[in-house]
Amino acid sequence: MSENPYKPPESDILDLDVNASGAFTSLFDLGYERSGKQAVAFYFVYLIILLCAGFLSGQITTGVFGGSIDVAFIVGVVLAVLVCTALSVFVCVKKSILKSYRSIGLIFLTLVTSAIMGALIGLITVSYLTTRGKKHSEFKNESVTSGSDAQTSTRSS
Repeated sequence: MSENPYKPPESDILDLDVNASGAFTSLFDLGYERSGKQAVAFYFVYLIILLCAGFLSGQITTGVFGGSIDVAFIVGVVLAVLVCTALSVFVCVKKSILKSYRSIGLIFLTLVTSAIMGALIGLITVSYLTTRGKKHSEFKNESVTSGSDAQTSTRSS
């Protein structure tokens, strides 16, 4: 019996590497620490999603309730404010950085910028938050020693 001389070409398309570090890796994992390129991809994907959701909510508002285009615009802005702010809070919760003043300031900045300019600017701070690392407890495994314990250990040396 002869061997099959045809060997399929090796292709990166079929490579299913779980630890891939491409731009579109873990887009819906809000606790994932992204690189700059991944944060830009996150921004554009969520911007497209929000623009589609805003368009659909505006169309539903004008179609069902008979509102004008101004009402549809307001619905889109409200949706952008709610989603951008919720995304920034969820990112901070997943990364355990919600209690830092910097994160709270960035959440407030997301709220203000998305209220003024919509998702176009509001998602910038959300994308930045995705680049921050998770908070690690530095003193988790260390035992706390009192001052008298520290003095006795130095005297015995």
